[in-house]
Amino acid sequence: MKSNKKTKLVRPVGMNPRVWDVLKKVAAELWKEHDKGAAVKRQVMISCKEFYEMLLDEKGSLILENKSLIRFANNGHIKTWSNELLMEAINLMQNGAIDAAVEKLELHLSLDKKSVGGRLKLAECQLKKGLNRASLSTLNEAVHIKPEAESIYIQRANLYSQLDQDGRALNDLNFALLLNPNSFGALKGRAYVRIANKNIELAIQDIDKMEGLVPNHIETLMLKGTVLFEEKKWPKAYKTFKKVLSMEPHNAEAIVKLAQIKIEFKIEEKTAIEDLQFARALGHPKANTLLTSILSNKQNHRNAA
Repeated sequence: MKSNKKTKLVRPVGMNPRVWDVLKKVAAELWKEHDKGAAVKRQVMISCKEFYEMLLDEKGSLILENKSLIRFANNGHIKTWSNELLMEAINLMQNGAIDAAVEKLELHLSLDKKSVGGRLKLAECQLKKGLNRASLSTLNEAVHIKPEAESIYIQRANLYSQLDQDGRALNDLNFALLLNPNSFGALKGRAYVRIANKNIELAIQDIDKMEGLVPNHIETLMLKGTVLFEEKKWPKAYKTFKKVLSMEPHNAEAIVKLAQIKIEFKIEEKTAIEDLQFARALGHPKANTLLTSILSNKQNHRNAA
């Protein structure tokens, strides 16, 4: 096996030494055929990660002519490897290495053809790459494997929303809530769809349920406050943003929104200006524009007087 750099792999823990010797012998035979330039066409059963790695060339490609020739055993070694691949893919995704993550996920799914978690992550990667149709197909596969899993419908609803198919998104979210009426993720998704479709009262009902499930959740409070603010329900919005700031005093968006409400009601204008100055120091992108506008208006009033 001159071309194989991994001939000294350590025998997997728990594997019978005789079985390991057989695997090494098979790998040597396959490499012998490969090194002669012959296409390796026989079917190969992979029983562990180490044996698979023996069949990779220096570029990391299989020496077999076709990947369909591979069969993976249903044993503990393969299950452990499958889980490792999924964890590695998630870590790669978190670090922005999407193509590398896809490679790991595809191999993971070869090992575990019924993996719903692997499909959800693959669909996420496909969406990041702009492969919307492939992402939808992957999610549909997951639904067929585990139709009772609410997380699949939530993720598919998010995809539908991005494709401007809010009706289908709403159907998936409603079904997720039939499966689990206390699904925070489904309520959140439905609230956003309802906001997009101007069904504000229904959206607020969903947000209130989210608050009941996870009290004092900053993201939920900010969503509620923003909806109330946009609807000009100033007192309720004011109360909501005050609650946010009681828990997170440096939340720049809440500070700005609170300042805008004060200015709208013409109350505490001095503190509103101080709020905007603080938000500007925190780096809020709109704070300086709002501050300049307010000070300019005040100056104009003085000049007119």
